[in-house]
Amino acid sequence: MQTRRNLKYIGVNLTVDTGSKFVQQPKELVRGRCIGVAFFDFGSVPLQNINLSIEDTQGNPILEAVDIRDYKKGTIGGLQSYKSVNFKTNGKVFINMFSPVVFGRSFSGHFLFVIDTDGYDR
Repeated sequence: MQTRRNLKYIGVNLTVDTGSKFVQQPKELVRGRCIGVAFFDFGSVPLQNINLSIEDTQGNPILEAVDIRDYKKGTIGGLQSYKSVNFKTNGKVFINMFSPVVFGRSFSGHFLFVIDTDGYDR
């Protein structure tokens, strides 16, 4: 028997400006367990290493920095198309997008959290 989940999808837009290397965006997450994430780029991805990481309000890593291409949503349907993760959520996190070299043009995208709130939202 498959368990029914109460899923919440929470997204945040990220933009790194031309001439910059870094953007940090805070986001409030509902109480639950994050089980998947994905990154959707708005346009072509620059040919440089672009990392994305998640940290708590004290600067502790929740998801270590990896290239944004690792977060690209797959073509399989359902939850299998998201990058599988497993961490508790309850409050603010910081999403960091950065590169070792400055961006020659602005770059934007949307980072999406898939949070299972079953048993947490009561």
